[in-house]
Amino acid sequence: KLELKIQNELPELVPRFTAITMSDVQVRASPVWLQVELAKYGQKSINNIVDYTNFFMLETGQPLHAYDYDKLKALSGDIPTIVIRNPHQGEKIKLLNGKEIEPRVEAVMIATDKQAIGIGGIMGGSETEVDENTKNIIIECANFNMYSTRRTVMAHGLFTEAGTRFTKSQSPLQNLAVLAKIVDEISKFAGGKVAGPVIDDNHLEEAVVQRNSLHPAVTVSIQFINSRLGLDLGTTEMSTLLTNVEFEVESKGDELIVKAPFWRTDIELRED
Repeated sequence: KLELKIQNELPELVPRFTAITMSDVQVRASPVWLQVELAKYGQKSINNIVDYTNFFMLETGQPLHAYDYDKLKALSGDIPTIVIRNPHQGEKIKLLNGKEIEPRVEAVMIATDKQAIGIGGIMGGSETEVDENTKNIIIECANFNMYSTRRTVMAHGLFTEAGTRFTKSQSPLQNLAVLAKIVDEISKFAGGKVAGPVIDDNHLEEAVVQRNSLHPAVTVSIQFINSRLGLDLGTTEMSTLLTNVEFEVESKGDELIVKAPFWRTDIELRED
């Protein structure tokens, strides 16, 4: 069992941070199909673990990050710890791209209880990267404030794939689903074994968690939609079209009560 502690000092900027430890991982070159998929999107293959994080980011929109557990443990105190915090005065960090920066004072830092190891939602640090000698890993699947992420991206010119996605907003309700998928993949194809419980540092409102949708259901009449689209769809047709893309729809006369699926962040008004 690989122990891990999460300490989130910035819940308003990091509303959800999930992580899990895995042991006995076999780090090697990725299968050809995975290298080809990444190449289609202009991404370089690193190794199978890093490539899986990038592949599932491309597939789901949710950035992921893998840490070498033993490297992180060596940089921690008694218990391996991930701390989400602002940078300390004068603190610098060497990133995976080889660049060393002094983060802006309001940046979201990923750190141990001793030192910074990454910039949240943008790029990890070089000191905990997964390489050919890695045996144990931590998989992170988190959610970062889009405005804070954009300000840090612009301040340091760090235009990463992860940063680009977080600046467009990602749903904190998708974290567990994406984490489960990548853990399953690593278990099957990289020999990894789950070595601890899922840690879910969750600061979402209880109502959001209960309904599993970011915003309350929207009530809209079919006349409202038809008049704006120039169409003449009936209640059944609209319900079918919405259900096909995994919305939940309840019809009451000529009105629809529509709940968006958990990964949608953009359904709040009738116009949406």
